[in-house]
Amino acid sequence: MKIAEIYQFLDELSPFELQEKWDNSGLLLGDFNQEIDTVVLSIDIDEALVERLEDNTLVITHHPIIFGGLKQLRFNEYPAKLLQRMIQKILQISRCIPILTIRILTAMWQKRFWVTP
Repeated sequence: MKIAEIYQFLDELSPFELQEKWDNSGLLLGDFNQEIDTVVLSIDIDEALVERLEDNTLVITHHPIIFGGLKQLRFNEYPAKLLQRMIQKILQISRCIPILTIRILTAMWQKRFWVTP
């Protein structure tokens, strides 16, 4: 499956356009045409998680690894150290904002129990 297909599915559940102006959701590292073998959900991304991931893994996180503007990439400091390793491992990163996470759970709840908003 391609990242674009997963992105479209998530966007239908909770449109990315509804995020706050200050938030940074969406594809942060990667290519929408990338084929994905595995999806990993996590609150944050850290070095231990990155080391356990296999190639062609889409990581969907709650907290973005890139939040504000990057002014430099020093590979011995966070977040550049993790970004460098992820690029080396050919990983793709996307993230869900809190409202998306809540809306996914709400959508799942509504489908499971036939609740109408």
